[in-house]
Amino acid sequence: MYKQITFLFVFLLLQSFAKAQELNAIVSVNTPQLQKTDPRIFQELERDLQNFLNNQAFTNEQYEEHERIDCNFQLTIRDEIGGSTFTADLAIQSTRPVYGSEYKSVLLAFVDSDLKFQYANGTILQFAPDGYINNLSSIMSYWALMIIGVDYDSFAPKGGSPYFQMAQNIVTAVPTGVAEDVGGWQGIDSDRNRFWLVENLLNPKVEDYRLAMYRYHLQGLDVMHKNVYAGQNSLNEALNIVKSTRDAYPNNMVVQLFSVAKSEEIMEVMAKANRTIQKNVYAVMSSIDPSNRASYIKLR
Repeated sequence: MYKQITFLFVFLLLQSFAKAQELNAIVSVNTPQLQKTDPRIFQELERDLQNFLNNQAFTNEQYEEHERIDCNFQLTIRDEIGGSTFTADLAIQSTRPVYGSEYKSVLLAFVDSDLKFQYANGTILQFAPDGYINNLSSIMSYWALMIIGVDYDSFAPKGGSPYFQMAQNIVTAVPTGVAEDVGGWQGIDSDRNRFWLVENLLNPKVEDYRLAMYRYHLQGLDVMHKNVYAGQNSLNEALNIVKSTRDAYPNNMVVQLFSVAKSEEIMEVMAKANRTIQKNVYAVMSSIDPSNRASYIKLR
């Protein structure tokens, strides 16, 4: 009887841990130009990154298997610096299912450029929410939390705030000397990096934008299976707020990332909207995404 109880306890404990992980991540490591490093190192790196992202619990929330967030990480190694130091670009994308459909909406699409990290056989990837282990651990933990944060923002007004704050804690925990060497963690490095993305999302000037993300997804896309016009109206209202955010806080990262993630989706969703909405969407998207103005001509 004692053995049966112990077995049941362990089984339930394992089940609890199995529900905790938030991400359903696919990781690929590409090495288009490398010649010096044993290719097996990159196979191990790919495996370790995928295991870390999928098996680490980044929050205290409980996720069922079907609730895990689909995301992709594509790490392209650009250069070898010594035996175990590399530079790379990391492309991140996460999606969210739309209620009542098979469609998945892109929430985050970003290329984190010029990463510098060390990795060798036996390198430990570890989540340290208030500390620093190594640059690769911090980078992957940061992006895991950002993915979780934008996902929560789409389901509840400013629901991602705790996870954005955790991501900001990771930014500030990187030692100054390390941050100066590897880049991406300081505002002086660039105006388009990890530092500025989380700063923007926590900035009060972007609060309305984040509320608009809730309207766009939960009150917009998620109702279209039963009321297309109501969904289109909510999206249109959300887009007006996105433009207002850009006007109040020019050159912020989040509005630019919104355009990258949503431009094709907006064109598809609004293709059959009424002319008043289409004209407004054209004006808004042409304003916040001027480099792609030609793509929105059909809505004019």
